[in-house]
Formats: sequence, C-alpha cells, structure tokens
Amino acid sequence: TALLNAVGKLEAIAGDFEAAERDFIAASSMAGDAPSRAEARFNAFRAALERRDDEAAFAHFLAAVGDDEGRFAPFPTG
Repeated sequence: TALLNAVGKLEAIAGDFEAAERDFIAASSMAGDAPSRAEARFNAFRAALERRDDEAAFAHFLAAVGDDEGRFAPFPTG
C-alpha cells in the first residue's frame, strides 16, 4: 500500500494525475487500516482536483473524512 501510494505521488509530480488517482484508489482498497486508507483517498482527492473532476474529487474527499475525520475534516463535523 505504501509503495503504491508513493508511486501515485511520483505520477502526480510528473503531471499524470489520471494514473496517480487510479493508483491512489488501488492503494486505498488495499490499505489495512483506516488512517492509511484515508491518506490514499485524500491523495486521490487531490489528483482528481488537478484533473478538474469535481465530482470524483468530492467523493474521494468524503471517503477520506469518513475514514479519518480528525485528520482530514476541514472543521468539526459533529
């Protein structure tokens, strides 16, 4: 999972946001714990934003917040 997440980051740096998003999604599905899954989903959110796919970005963002609200919620949601 960590390796796939790192590959996604490299793809994002190179400007291949579609491949990065795909790898972040794969990393999130392979993650064994909620914090790792949330990080991969948040990275997918950022890649989708770069691709200007607001619908996908919002879905990834909500999933990241659902997995780790304390880390990824922009404000307390409770």
